[in-house]
Amino acid sequence: MLTILCSFIYLSSNVIPPEMASECNWISPEFNIIEEWSLDISDYIDPSATLVGNVYRAETEDGAEWHTILIDQETIFRFEGNALTDSISYPGIIINAIFSPDFRYMLANHHDTENAILFNLEQKTYESISIPLLSSRVCLTDEGQIIAKDLNTLRIYDSDCNLIRFKNDISQNARISLMQPSSIDLIFLASYDSIWAYDFQLNPLWCIERVMRHTFSGYSPVPDFTLSNTGEYIAVRHFIDLDIYCTDSGRLISSFEFPERSFKVRFSESDSILAMPYIDELQNAPGSAAYFGIKEFQLHDGIYEYAGDFMAPNSQTEEGMPSMLDIQSVSDDGFILCNAIYNSGTRMLLLSPELDVIWISDMNPHGGLFFYISSSAMYYCSGYFCCDNRSNFWYFDGNTIHSCIITEN
Repeated sequence: MLTILCSFIYLSSNVIPPEMASECNWISPEFNIIEEWSLDISDYIDPSATLVGNVYRAETEDGAEWHTILIDQETIFRFEGNALTDSISYPGIIINAIFSPDFRYMLANHHDTENAILFNLEQKTYESISIPLLSSRVCLTDEGQIIAKDLNTLRIYDSDCNLIRFKNDISQNARISLMQPSSIDLIFLASYDSIWAYDFQLNPLWCIERVMRHTFSGYSPVPDFTLSNTGEYIAVRHFIDLDIYCTDSGRLISSFEFPERSFKVRFSESDSILAMPYIDELQNAPGSAAYFGIKEFQLHDGIYEYAGDFMAPNSQTEEGMPSMLDIQSVSDDGFILCNAIYNSGTRMLLLSPELDVIWISDMNPHGGLFFYISSSAMYYCSGYFCCDNRSNFWYFDGNTIHSCIITEN
C-alpha cells in the first residue's frame, strides 16, 4: 500500500470572515440558518449537576428528526424534537451511561454500587449486572447484548444480563469498540499497536499488528482508532499518520503522512467523507502552533483520497482567533460542523462543502464539553444530517439544545 506523504505548504484560499476573531455570531450572505426548535435542558435537569444526555437521529413517518435523552438524578426524560414524550423513574443517581446504536438500551453506572444497570428504554425496565462500566471496555448492541472486557477475558451477556459466552487470553491492554450499524456483527478490540476482529461467537477473524509507523522521542501518543458509521472502515490516526483499513478483512486501503499534528477523525454518515483536524505544532516548538485546520478525504472506488484543506491562523498568530477546531460531525453533502476552541470559551463553526466558513455561533464562555453525547464516553456538542435535500444540524450551547436548518439564498 502506497503511503502518500503530504509535506507541501498549503496556500489557503478559504473564506475566513473577520467575525471569526470576535465573539458575535455571523452567517454568510449566501446561506440562511433557520432554528426549528430549541430545548432548554434546565427545565428538566440541573446542567451543573447532571451533565448526562444524548441527541440522536431517528427515522419517523415524517422523515428524520432529532430525539433527545436527558438523565436527571432519578428520572430519564425522552424527547422527540423538543416535545417530552416519555419519562422513566429509577432509584439512585446515575453517574455515567452508554447507549446501544439504536438508543433502545442504556447501560449506566450507579453512584453507590459497583454494578452496572441495563435499561430497556422502550419497555421502561432495568436489570442490575455485576460488571464495572468502563466505557472503553464495554458496549451495547441493538438487541441489548452487553459485550464487556475485564482484564484478559471478553464476555457477552444477553438482554436479561445472563452470561452467554466468553473468551480468555485476550490482550489485557485492549479496548473494545462495537460497530454502530447492527447489520455488521463484528467486535473490534484495539490496543496500543494492534487491532483484532471477532464475530459474535468470539471466533477471531483477523488481526492488524504494529499500526504505529513512527515513534517520537520523549512523547509518543497512543494511536486513535475510529470506526466508521457503516462499520466498513477503521481509521487509525497516530500523530502525523493516518491509515484506513476495511473491516471485512483488515486490509489497508489508504495511508497518509502529514507534517502537522492531527486529532480525532470523523466519518460522514455513509463514510463517503472523512475529516481530520490538525495544528502545525510539529513545525514549531510544542504548544506554539501558528495555524490550525481541517483536512478532508473522500472515498472513491474503495480508496480514500485527499480532497482539500481548510487552514486559518490561530490565536498565537492573530489575536482573537481560536487555537484549534474539534470536528463534531460531517455530512455526506460535505458540510463540516466544528467546535472552535477559544481562550474565552467555544463557538460552533460550520464549513461549506468548499471548506469555507459559512456560520459562526455566539461565544459560549462555559465551553462545549458539558453534554455527554456518546456511546463511547466522548463528549459531543453537536450533530448533523442531510435527508431529502434538507440539511439539518443541532448544537448545545451549555444550557439549550438548538435544531437548525441550512438553506441557500
